[in-house]
Parts: sequence; structure tokens; C-alpha cells
Amino acid sequence: MVLVSLTSGAHAVWQPPRTPANEPCPAALVHLIEYIRAEANLTSAKMVAAIERAGVRAVDLEPWADFDHPAEDSYGRKMIYEDGTFEAMAMSWVPGDVSAIHDHGTDMYHGCVKVFGNFEHTTYATDGVTLKMLTAEALRAGDSIAVEHGLIHQMANGDNGRYMSLHVYARPRWVAERGVTDDTRIFVPRAHRINIVNGGAFLAGPSREVRSSTPGLLADFATTVRDRMFTTKRVQRANAAGAMIEGESASALLADLFSARLSHAHLLDELAQHVTATDHHADSTWWDALHATARRWAAFDVETKAATNQRADSFADYAQMYDELIGLPCLANFMARFIADFFDKHVRDPANTKLLSIGCGTGLVEEHMIKAHGVRRDNLLGFDFSAAQVAEAQKRGLHARVGDCLEMRPELYGEHDVAFAGLNVFHYLPAERMGEAIERAASVLKVGGYFFGDFITPDHIRWYPNVMYGADKRIVSLRTPRLVEEGGKMYQQSSIVNLDFRAERVVLNDAGTHKRHLPAMLRVRQMFERAFGDDVALFDAVSLQPIAREADTCASTRYVVVARKTKECAPPSASSVAASA
Repeated sequence: MVLVSLTSGAHAVWQPPRTPANEPCPAALVHLIEYIRAEANLTSAKMVAAIERAGVRAVDLEPWADFDHPAEDSYGRKMIYEDGTFEAMAMSWVPGDVSAIHDHGTDMYHGCVKVFGNFEHTTYATDGVTLKMLTAEALRAGDSIAVEHGLIHQMANGDNGRYMSLHVYARPRWVAERGVTDDTRIFVPRAHRINIVNGGAFLAGPSREVRSSTPGLLADFATTVRDRMFTTKRVQRANAAGAMIEGESASALLADLFSARLSHAHLLDELAQHVTATDHHADSTWWDALHATARRWAAFDVETKAATNQRADSFADYAQMYDELIGLPCLANFMARFIADFFDKHVRDPANTKLLSIGCGTGLVEEHMIKAHGVRRDNLLGFDFSAAQVAEAQKRGLHARVGDCLEMRPELYGEHDVAFAGLNVFHYLPAERMGEAIERAASVLKVGGYFFGDFITPDHIRWYPNVMYGADKRIVSLRTPRLVEEGGKMYQQSSIVNLDFRAERVVLNDAGTHKRHLPAMLRVRQMFERAFGDDVALFDAVSLQPIAREADTCASTRYVVVARKTKECAPPSASSVAASA
């Protein structure tokens, strides 16, 4: 039995609490409790400072550890002290433990939490009808957070460790005496309701703890997905341990979590509210929550497939979405036009022109050249770093193989009349090796042959959309770009998550974080001039207007390089690396 203080009447003699084993309470906890009892003008900030001054450690909470808590409790919860005006509790968290989304009742005005391990902490806001996710942050051992009146949050064990946390909550002394956290609201997005409890904020907790329930809760997309995901994981874990969670079915939860029917319209509706006509988000808080949740959802999809021996190949998934998301829109919006312009001006006999496609991807653009411009299939060779993309190209009947543009040389690829590089493939190379790749492209061309391909300007991020759609919006791509500097070089780094709603079950693909080097256009021009000779021209990829030599950018943020090889070139060497750098 946990021993607590005597009552807090005006003339009562206060006695420090004792541990469940009836041992003296650790001194750090006693100091903390004494301070809070004595402080007349308590604030959450003062409580955080008091915990730090007291020097509370994880070992101080061990007498109240409850790592073997019942499965129906989604974490361990033990009272250290309560006196009617404030309470201190020790929480125990094993891997997979997570609280419900909750507040702390109508009377709790000041509080703090100190964690002794890795936790995920998520905050929310509500207008009384709709619950919205605000932030998700990682807490590390030793971190403390203030808990203000009205805070709605959720805590979860952040990894595979066993951790404890200290929670201290207080109410003003003028509030009628009752439990400090009575009337805590538990938000249940998957069931569209709010439950009122006086005990723990357990996710999918026992119904007997619910004092009342209010229907009609709505939640944003991120909150809904996270609630389904956390509840699914909690129920799966309990079932694996031989326990059942009242009213919850792991299979039904899993089906709802990955149901295209339940999530597609919800996501599109939310995107329509928060995304501009240029497909840029208008609310950074909402966007950060959505993108972080999509990444978590995709990671859980991989875990789920691995647990059931299903294929989880992110490269293959992305390859199958690539044409609809990237290839077809880019071909229609600008590539078909600049390809036609190049063939009209520089290719006299397409049927007998040998063409090498550098980074051919799925072969969509190469197939367009065959059909629209008369390039013979057996005269076109493509290669790509991605085996999954090459497999898609081969399905089109193209001669394609896995390859690396930094390994191009005539004895491997032969000599060609034209080399093509679409969708800024050279920007994905390390900054110091772009010049080498350009020299290697020159090495596989005959003298008089041409290179043409598209590149991006250093300010491409001003165009780059946060959302891209397939033709019927059944594929949605969420993209978060930012500019980063490394070693004096500028890069655009983009985190991409793709969601495919074409089947009954959502296909989620975290395409990872892609980094593209952003050299000045003049530097790119100079690298081509060193490798090819002086016959180099740059054009806006959309308008096809020539770009002046000293220009910093162009209207579309995409440009085409057309370079004719006018000289024999030496094999790529260290000098090309130095020139790139």
C-alpha cells in the first residue's frame, strides 16, 4: 500500500510520504514536496525549477516502479504523494507503452513532468469540436516540461527501453477540494468521443473507469492516423502477451488504419483547406504534424508487412508511383516541349541516331522519344542507379540496365550521337563530382555529338511544391524541402512520403530524404565548356528562352543545357573533381 501525507488541514502536522515498502521517501522527493507545499504563488515554471533544484533521479522513483502493470493499463501509474492541492506520481513505461490523448481535468492549473528515458511527446488543441495535432517532439532522459492548465498531450515510450517519469500536478488552493486531476478528458478520435475519467489516462483503458462520455468529436488527419496507429500497436502487444483489451480488435484496428476508403477523402479534404493553388502549405504547424505522422505511418506499414512476411520494398513502391507523380506531369508540363525543340534543331536522322539516357528511370521519357521522334528502340540504351526503376523501364521493352553515371566510359557504354539526362539527375551527385560526371558524359559521345538535359536553379525551392498528385489524386506525395549548407555548398534537401490510395489498402512509401546540390548556373555552364568545348547554351526549360551567361536564375527555376562536343576529351581525372569543387 502506498503511504501518503496526513490531511492538509491548517493545524495538521505534515509527515513525509513513505515508499510502498514503508521505507523513508528519497530526500530529493521530500525536498520537492516541501517546496510545493510551502510555495504560495505556484507556477508550472517554478515546479520545473524545483524538480531541477531537488536533483530528482530515476533511482528515486524505483520504489514506485510498476513495469509489470496489467495489460489493460497502457503504462504503470503509482501515487507518491497527494494532499488535495497537489499530487506527485511515478509512471513506468515499457516498450510500446503510451498514454491516451488527454488533458488533466478542470482544476489542474500547474504541473510538470520529468522523464528518465526517451519519450515521444505530442501536443494537441481543440475548439471543443475538432481536435488538432500541434507538435511532436522527442524528450531525452533528464528533460522536464511544464504542464499548463488546458494542455492536451500524449506521451509514449520512445524506444525499446524501460523508463520512468515523474508527474507533479497542482490546483489553486481556492478550488473546492477534490482530486487534482478529476474530470480528466480522454480524447478517442477513432470512436469520435470524449471520455471523462478520474484515474489514469490509459489508451483503450477499461470502460469501468469512464464516468461519462460525449459523442461528436472530430479530429484532423494526423490525429486520427496516430490514434489508430498507437491503439493498434497497443492491442497487438497486449494480444501477443496473451491479454485482451476490452472492446478492441487488433485485426479491425489494422484494417481501419490502412483503409483507403477511410483515409483518402479525409486527407484530400484537409489538403484542400490548408494547401494553396500552387500546392504549397499555408500552415507550417499543421504541415509539420501531417508530414511527421505520414512518416510514422509508413514506418509502421513496413513493420506490419515484415511481421506478416509481406514484401516491403520502398524503392519498388516508389518506382510504381513515379510515372504518375513525376514522369507524366513533367513530360506534359515542360519536357515534351524542350525534347521536341532539341530534336527539331539538332537531330537530322532520328532513326539512325544512337542515344544514351543517363538516369533513365522508368523509361517513360525514352519511350516518348521513340514514339514521338522516331528514335529506334535498338539504338537507345538507358541506365539508372535504381534496379527498381530499371525493372520498370525493361517492362516497356527498353534496353536498360543498372549503372552509375560516375562509371561511364566508352568501353562500357559505347559511343553515341546524343546523351540525355532528364529530371536534374546530375544534382543528386556529390557536389565535388558533378564535373566528373559531365566529363564522363562527354567521353561516351562522338565528336560532334550532343548532350541535352534539364537542371534546377539554386532557388528552385521557391517553386518546389509541398504536395504533388497523380492524375486523379489517388496518389498523393507529401514533400518537405529545406535548404542546407555542407562544406560551403548549398543543397536542397527534401523529405518525401508517398501515399497510394488506388487499392483497398493504402500503400505507403517513405522515399527518404533526398539531397540535391545547387551550383550556380554559370558554374554548370563552365563545367560543360571544359568537358565539351565552347558550344554550350542554356535555356529556360519551360519558355525555352535563352539564359544570359551571368544570370543567377530563370523564371521556371528549371533550365536545359545543350552542349555539342567539339573536341576530343581526355579521360576524367582529378582535375574535374577540383573544378566541380
